[in-house]
Amino acid sequence: MKKLSIIVVMVLLSACVATMQKPIESPLKGSVYNSVANKYFTRPTRIEYEEASGQTRLYVYVKGYGRSETRVWFGKQYVSQYLKMIDKYLKWHDMAYKDKDILDKEIGIADSAGGVNVKFSIFSGNSKSHYLVLGSGLFGSYTNQFMLTKENAKHLRGLLVNFGGGKLKFTDDSKYK
Repeated sequence: MKKLSIIVVMVLLSACVATMQKPIESPLKGSVYNSVANKYFTRPTRIEYEEASGQTRLYVYVKGYGRSETRVWFGKQYVSQYLKMIDKYLKWHDMAYKDKDILDKEIGIADSAGGVNVKFSIFSGNSKSHYLVLGSGLFGSYTNQFMLTKENAKHLRGLLVNFGGGKLKFTDDSKYK
């Protein structure tokens, strides 16, 4: 029994050690709605890379108001799905801008890690501003959402290309002892 307890503790500790989270420098900035001002504002945004339980993920966190924070994560094996969705958004953005259209339309749903999906949509604030809306959720409920301008959608696309190609740059924190 004592050996079994030691083995269980070792397995649990190894799972903790196997997790690697690294912050990624990026100009990416997400926007969230402020109900008091009745408009969208750019909010502090952070990107993290994680390897855990045999899965590699890229997280985008956008700070809301108060204690809220929106998080969408991307699984490395699904990067091609995400790039197709962003490319469709960029195409629709340019069409809507040119034609002065106003849209609120789903682009598609892509797989993610842990059974969670990522929903991609386009939303027009007016005929000149068209946002990429990203939401994560289960079973068709995507309440965890934030928006990206066209410029920020391009930043996300670049991050995902580097993520899929294994070319993300991390801070070497080994010098901090």
